[in-house]
Amino acid sequence: MKQQKGILFAIWIGLLSALSGFVNITTLLLYETPTTHMTGNVSGVLIHSMAGEREKAITLFLIVMSFLLGGVCCGVIFSEKVFRFANRYGILLIVLGLLLGLSYWLKLESLWIYQLAFTVGVQNGMFIYYRGMIVRTSHFTGYLTDTGFAIGRWLRGHRKDKVKIMFYSLSMLFFLGGGTIAYEMASLSKELLLFCISISYVLAGGYYFIFRHLYEYYHLLEDQS
Repeated sequence: MKQQKGILFAIWIGLLSALSGFVNITTLLLYETPTTHMTGNVSGVLIHSMAGEREKAITLFLIVMSFLLGGVCCGVIFSEKVFRFANRYGILLIVLGLLLGLSYWLKLESLWIYQLAFTVGVQNGMFIYYRGMIVRTSHFTGYLTDTGFAIGRWLRGHRKDKVKIMFYSLSMLFFLGGGTIAYEMASLSKELLLFCISISYVLAGGYYFIFRHLYEYYHLLEDQS
């Protein structure tokens, strides 16, 4: 039962990681700007400001602020910093998806990049723990650092870190997988990418409720056995 619960949880995390990769490739293809990682964007604000390219600097600054606002939103929702299987995770993902769908339907192209940055900021700030690890489903740089650190500990004899190595590696593979799907879909229709992202967030939120229901069911069976 415990293994089944872990697999269901890992699938959800994998879906979120793949979705992050999909979003990042989408914004790179449509706007030539990443939305899952802000280091380059912050540097870009400085570079374009110093070069007198005011419009580009403002655009990048607003992207960074949108991502930050997503984190602020999570700080309000998950202020107690305690992970538990509450409705808010599923509801939050569904709301994000519906907002993106509304933006697509209203053809608010000028707002898409900022809305996607906000969405990823929210997703990255969701307080999720898996086997004692804080999960950042859009933070590839952090995963690379954590993977390298875990490999170093494993080489020093900390064999339990093998789980972390596998988890972080699989998360990065899911991220790349989501990006690959976005790239292939872009060759068919770039305009549909946002719609697909919208549907995917709604589905990820829906899966969470199914997963949580099954998790509680397996937990009840464990208590009865």
